[in-house]
Amino acid sequence: MSQAAATATRTIGTRVVWTGWATMAGGLLLLAGGAIPGTTWFTAGLSSLSLLLLLAGMVSLCTLGLPAGLILAGIAALRTRLWGGWHRFRPLIAGLFLVVVVFPSFALPGHDFEYVIAAWGLSFVLLGAAMRAEA
Repeated sequence: MSQAAATATRTIGTRVVWTGWATMAGGLLLLAGGAIPGTTWFTAGLSSLSLLLLLAGMVSLCTLGLPAGLILAGIAALRTRLWGGWHRFRPLIAGLFLVVVVFPSFALPGHDFEYVIAAWGLSFVLLGAAMRAEA
């Protein structure tokens, strides 16, 4: 990987980490929404910002089709063996997490979906950390 590509990957990895933290915070704020007055506008704004940042981070993986792109990137990371250790599994796990956990969770009753949103954020924190470490 060239120096410019490594720098760009590190920068984008940082964005993905912050996006994951924002997504986790948004999910936790949704859970607390009934207990904290006035969080509706803040939660909506935080959610919108996190999704825009997520879009910026995912463009670095050359995809806008999030699950398919992450699964394909994960397969490529495994096959090329350019990433080592647990890092090489992160794109695949992030893509499978969307298909196996997030999409089915839309059917959960009540506020159970917010737990999944927070876990989804953690998934992207780990993906961003792997991107930074492997750049």
